[in-house]
Amino acid sequence: MDKHEALRAGLPGLDQAQPNEHLRELHAELTTASPRPAVIAKLADQLSTHPELGFTVASWWNAPQTQAIIADLNAMGL
Repeated sequence: MDKHEALRAGLPGLDQAQPNEHLRELHAELTTASPRPAVIAKLADQLSTHPELGFTVASWWNAPQTQAIIADLNAMGL
């Protein structure tokens, strides 16, 4: 199970339409040839507003690995 599926599975019994749409958008952006850091940040912020996802998204976003990837994307001018 990848992280996208794990986040989705963490929403049992919730009207998942909006959080799932944000997850799909984030997943799509992360898997493009040229992910845009500003779009990733915006989607991470949107996801963090969902109480069921806030901690998970914040932990992912603040992880050193995630920030290293974003820094590399910025350094490449993407």
